[in-house]
Amino acid sequence: MAQPPSVPNFSQYNFAIGDDDEAVIKQNGQNAALVSYGQGLAAFGQAIEQEQEATLASADQIRQQTVEAGNAAVSQIATVRDEAVTTANNAISQITTTKDDAVTTVTALRNEAQAARDATLAAEANAEAIVYGDALGDLQAVLAGINGGGA
Repeated sequence: MAQPPSVPNFSQYNFAIGDDDEAVIKQNGQNAALVSYGQGLAAFGQAIEQEQEATLASADQIRQQTVEAGNAAVSQIATVRDEAVTTANNAISQITTTKDDAVTTVTALRNEAQAARDATLAAEANAEAIVYGDALGDLQAVLAGINGGGA
């Protein structure tokens, strides 16, 4: 991290009024201290600029990596979503096939049950006809016996 230059102690360059030699020497020292301080400030400014450039470059690299990671995540999410849609569609297809098979089976069972009911009714009617036929035959025999026996 850039460090600012230390401010010189300008009080060391104070001189007494009327001492022209000391004034010239101390003024020269003060001027040299100001030049040095200015150079330090310039170096500090350059260091700040370099740090700023490095920070911006690092931030740009981080931004780029974040964008790439985000794009990869979006791609992965899209792939997982597509796989989920395919799986769901396959499941729906299987359910539809199973439902259709169940409807076909139920319809066949209903038809078989109806055929069995119809057969049962026909058998009952046939049995009833046989019973009535036998009873009629018996009745005719009795009547024939009555009619024949009274003559």
